Amino acid sequence: ALLRRIRVLIETDIPPGRGLGSSATAVLGAVWAARALSGGASDRAEAVAEAARLEGHPDNAAASALGGFVVCSASVRTPAVVTQRLAWPREWRPLVVVPPYPLGTQESRSLLPDRVRLTDAVSNIQRASLLVSAVANRDEGALSEALHDRIHEPYREKRVPELRILREELSDMPVLGCVLCGAGSSVLVLVNERNRAAVLGFLKGWARQRPQPPQVLDLDVDQEGLQESGKTEIQEDDEILPGAEPQDQPRGLERGRDRGGRGKP
Repeated sequence: ALLRRIRVLIETDIPPGRGLGSSATAVLGAVWAARALSGGASDRAEAVAEAARLEGHPDNAAASALGGFVVCSASVRTPAVVTQRLAWPREWRPLVVVPPYPLGTQESRSLLPDRVRLTDAVSNIQRASLLVSAVANRDEGALSEALHDRIHEPYREKRVPELRILREELSDMPVLGCVLCGAGSSVLVLVNERNRAAVLGFLKGWARQRPQPPQVLDLDVDQEGLQESGKTEIQEDDEILPGAEPQDQPRGLERGRDRGGRGKP
């Protein structure tokens, strides 16, 4: 009955349709809020499993819930999601170039072939394993080697020309890697903190010269994941005013804000 008497307002700083996980953060936040409003216990593992069920995959929901560097997979025995988390090296900074156009998930998936060559699959498995080891050991050389994809970027870069252009422009710059964010259209550039200012300045100058300038985000990697703030109890006898703005509601109702995209992917 309570859920029919309230209005939920979600604000997010994460650009939608850009491969940055905006839908996963919204779904995860909604799942968490629904549990809280229904009196259920707040459990990250269960929230991730439910969000993954709604999203169709656990990757973004698990990373949003746990923070840091997360490797995950659906369990073969239960509906749960198996997750492993590593702390992301703080000196490895993400710079994100966000084009002015979105790339929907369905459209992006349609660009991929139904089958891939065995050699390409083996290469990606090797590099995915290398990526985990590189993060665990804080090895920048291994990280750069791991960021070479043969399964999805060769097909999607036709739709996201910024990826190829930036790789060429950054070939002589001190970057750790330049890859597609999720399914696109954003491009992730990883740099060491000591080179951040130089590369960031270069990217902003490059963006200003584009016919439709993309947004350049200077971010940190969130290490905490899902956080609950402004928590308050809503009593059954609290009056919820239909159509009223949140600031005009009784004190039992507070606005929630998704901070997932402000400076922390």
